[in-house]
Amino acid sequence: MNNIIATIESFKRKMFTGSVSSDLIANAENELGISIAPEYKEVLKYFGSLCVKGEEFLGIDCDNYDVVKATNEARKNDKNFPLDMYVIENTSIDGILIIQNSAGELFSYQPNGKVQHVATCLDEYLQTL
Repeated sequence: MNNIIATIESFKRKMFTGSVSSDLIANAENELGISIAPEYKEVLKYFGSLCVKGEEFLGIDCDNYDVVKATNEARKNDKNFPLDMYVIENTSIDGILIIQNSAGELFSYQPNGKVQHVATCLDEYLQTL
């Protein structure tokens, strides 16, 4: 898990909002009805929402758009959205979302149910950008 922090720290250009408490993460998990992957919890605890390598990863308890809001919106708007996953990034390209399961695997998701595996973990995903 600590590899993800080292990976993010290695990037010269990054922006982040600041740490998120364990209580806020637990509240988000309760609201979503699923566990957030341990690696992403570390990112949230250390950075909050994050922009690195031109990619914007959602935080929790953000004023406008966060993991909970994005996931609930996807669930509401698309009956095929996998209920065992949550949104960590909205690519803003053709409705494609980057979603994650509780084990930490990342997938791209297109509206109406097209899911494609993209990485076994966030650290791997960032290494490929």
